[in-house]
Amino acid sequence: MTGSEPTSIATKSRLVRDSAILKFTLFGIVILAYMLRGWGLHDRGFTADEVSEVRSAHAPLSSIILDEDDDRFPPLYRVALATTIRLTGTDLAARWLNVLFGVVAVAVAWRAGVELLGPRAGIWPALLLATCPLHVHFSREGRAYPMYFLLCSLAIWAMLRLRRTGDFADWLFLGVASVLAIYTHYFALPLLTVLWISALLVAWGRKDFRLGLAVMLGAGVACLPTVFLYWQASQDLPGEKLVASFDIEAWAYTFMSLVSGFTLGPSMRELRTMSAAEGIRQFLPWVVPIGIVLLTLSVHALVQLRKPGLLALFAALLIVLPPVIGWGGDFAGVGFVYRYVIWLALPFVLWLGAGAARCGESKTALVAVAVLLLIHGIALKNQFFNPRYQGEDFRAVAQYLEASETRRPILVASPYMAAALDYYLDDDWKVSSFPIFAELEEQRQNEIRNFRESLSEGSEYWYVSQWLPDDDVRRTVRDRASETLAVQFTTEVAMMEISTGVR
Repeated sequence: MTGSEPTSIATKSRLVRDSAILKFTLFGIVILAYMLRGWGLHDRGFTADEVSEVRSAHAPLSSIILDEDDDRFPPLYRVALATTIRLTGTDLAARWLNVLFGVVAVAVAWRAGVELLGPRAGIWPALLLATCPLHVHFSREGRAYPMYFLLCSLAIWAMLRLRRTGDFADWLFLGVASVLAIYTHYFALPLLTVLWISALLVAWGRKDFRLGLAVMLGAGVACLPTVFLYWQASQDLPGEKLVASFDIEAWAYTFMSLVSGFTLGPSMRELRTMSAAEGIRQFLPWVVPIGIVLLTLSVHALVQLRKPGLLALFAALLIVLPPVIGWGGDFAGVGFVYRYVIWLALPFVLWLGAGAARCGESKTALVAVAVLLLIHGIALKNQFFNPRYQGEDFRAVAQYLEASETRRPILVASPYMAAALDYYLDDDWKVSSFPIFAELEEQRQNEIRNFRESLSEGSEYWYVSQWLPDDDVRRTVRDRASETLAVQFTTEVAMMEISTGVR
C-alpha cells in the first residue's frame, strides 16, 4: 500500500502536467490561427465579390432570405453577415466575422482529431489547419466560404462521434450541422451524403439506427426550401459559361492548393495564361518535396487508421468527392472552382495529422511534418508580402483614380466591377458601365452610346476593365468595345486595367 502510493501520486502529477502542456499548446495554436487570419486584415481593399456581399447584406432581411438578388447562394451566410454589420455598424466586420469562423474551425479540427486519434494526437490536425495556407486565404476574405467550411467541419466531427457513441445528441448534432451547411452552400450536399451514409452504416444493427434515419429525414425536410431558392436563382443564369470545367489538372491543383494556398509556383493569373505542360514544369520544384511529404505522412496515416470503415471514409472524402463535385458543377452549368470543396481541408489535415501522430516513434514522420510546416510558412509569406500573388483591390484602384489631377467620368467594362469601384469612390464621381456578355450586345451598345452622349466633344474619361485571360469568353467582347472606344492603355492596378479615352 505504502509502496504504491508514491507511484500513484507520481502518475497523477504526470497526468496533470501533460494535461497542462496540452492545454497550453492548444491555446498557442488558437492564438497562431488568429494572428495568421487577422494580421493586416484590411491592408488591402475589398474585391468585387466582397463588395457584392457587403452591399447585398444591407438589403432588408426578408429580401436576403428569399435570395431576391439571385446570387445562387443559400441565405444563411448573408443573414449572419447582415446581422454582424448591423450590430457593429461597419462593413469591415465582414472579414472579421470570417476570421472568427476560421479560428473556431481550428478548434473543431482539434476536437475531430481527438475523436479520431486520441487526446494527445488531436493537436496535430489543429496545428496543420491553423497554418493551412488555403484556409488562411479564405478566412481573410469576406465571403461565405469560412462559414461553409466551419459547418461542414462540425458535420464531420459529429459523424466521427457517432462512430463511437450513437447518442441522440450526436445524431441531432449531425442533423443541425447538415441543415445549416446546406443553407450556406448547395455544394455541401455531396459531402453530407457521404457523412450520413457512413454514420448509418456504422449504426446498422445498433438500436440507434432508426433514430439516425429519422433525424436524417427530418433534416431533409428542413432543407426542402433550398430547392425552391436554387431554382429561382437559376432562372437568370447567363448563357455564357464563365468558370472552368473540371479536369485532371484541376483535380491535381485542388490538392496542391491545400498546401500552397495559391501562393507557390505560378500565380493563379499566370496559370490562366500558360499551357498545362508549362504549369506543371513551373510547379515541379514544389511538387517534388510536397509529394514526398504527403506520401511519407500518408504511409504513417495508413498505420494509424486501420479501423473498420475509416480508410473507405477517407478515400470517399479525399479522392471520390472532388471529381463528383467537379463534374456535377459542369453538369449544373456553374463549373468548378476550388472553394466549392474548401471543406476538403479538414479530412486532409485529419489524414496528415494521423501520420504526424507518429512523430514520437518515427524520425521520417517528424522530418515530414517539419518540412510541411516550412512549406506552409513560405506559402503564407508569399500570401502576405509577395505582389506576384496579390489579387483584386478596388480601394487601390479608387486611390489611383482619385490621385489624378482632374476628375474625369469613368466607364467600367462590367456593372459588377463598376459597383465595386463606386463603393470606394467619393460621391461626386460619375461611374457608368456596360455589360460584357456577348448575348447583351444591344444593351451594351445602348450603354456605351448613352455614356458618350453625356460627354461634351473632346472630354477625357477613364476606362476601367478587369484583367481577362485570352480564353475568357468575355475577353473578345471587352476588346471589341475597347477598340470601338479607341481607348489608350495607361496602367494596371490590382488586376484592373486602366485606360484613357476621349469623346
